[in-house]
Amino acid sequence: MRQKINSQKGFTLSEMLMSVLVMLLATLIIAGGVTAVRSAYINITLKADAQTLLSTTISAMEDDLRYAQNINISNIEDGTTTVAFDSPSRGYNMYFLNDDSEGILIANTQSTATVPLVTDKAMANNLFSKFESEGAAIYNPEDNIFTLTIKVCNKKDSDKVLAEQQLSIKPINS
Repeated sequence: MRQKINSQKGFTLSEMLMSVLVMLLATLIIAGGVTAVRSAYINITLKADAQTLLSTTISAMEDDLRYAQNINISNIEDGTTTVAFDSPSRGYNMYFLNDDSEGILIANTQSTATVPLVTDKAMANNLFSKFESEGAAIYNPEDNIFTLTIKVCNKKDSDKVLAEQQLSIKPINS
């Protein structure tokens, strides 16, 4: 029995503390790497979703603007300019509106009803799309061209643009 107690086999207290310290450092390094990878994944996913929303919004707006008929530019009471047009695919006179919670809306000139241009599923990760135009209107009657910039933003920080694309669309039916 005495031989087992006085035996030199095993680890000393300092060796145990050093091994615990090494394991702790390794765990911290791995945790930091996981955090960095997770952050990069979130950013990449957000940018990919923004590009998908941008592409979906461009397709939807191009479809409506390409076949626009009877294009009318009018000023609304709040000083904004609206470009309304007949949409053969939708069957009514319409115009586009920006909304920070629902993105770009399609508004019927004959009623107060609005519908989102793209579905909620296309607006993943709290993203929304909006459009802007240079000058007073998105339509230039002299050139018969719609010119606008579509931007994709995050609902939490609507000033931060994640993706954007400028469009110039010439209607084929007018």
